[in-house]
Amino acid sequence: MASIQSLAQGRSDIFQLDPREISIKPGWNIREDNDPDNIAHIEMLSRSIEAVGVKEPLTVYTDNGTIYVSDGHCRLKAAMLCIERGVDLKTVPVKTGGRGESEADRVAATLIRNSGKKPTPLEQSRAVKRLVDLGWQVKD
Repeated sequence: MASIQSLAQGRSDIFQLDPREISIKPGWNIREDNDPDNIAHIEMLSRSIEAVGVKEPLTVYTDNGTIYVSDGHCRLKAAMLCIERGVDLKTVPVKTGGRGESEADRVAATLIRNSGKKPTPLEQSRAVKRLVDLGWQVKD
């Protein structure tokens, strides 16, 4: 897979990428796909995206040439839902995580940066467990 910069359609701190070029790393998202609240949230986002586009950039990173979303899973799923429904959505805004950002940094950022639907206590506990598995101490 190509780099983010080579696929970008425009240049600034924010890139414009075809959402079909962005992957979700299996098992990475802390949200439950089948949770009715999450399904309703994605549906609401898809209606908003259809009306006004994606306004808040997704955060992405590359791993072995694949572009993954680290913040904005629901926005990406909503964008893909729009495309499935025939909406002419060619790009979504994305930004990259910090240079040298670790997996633990990305997990922590999902809790810190979240400006949309707040994670449930169970979803937060998944993130904390992942951080502990990555070497963080519970007190951190």
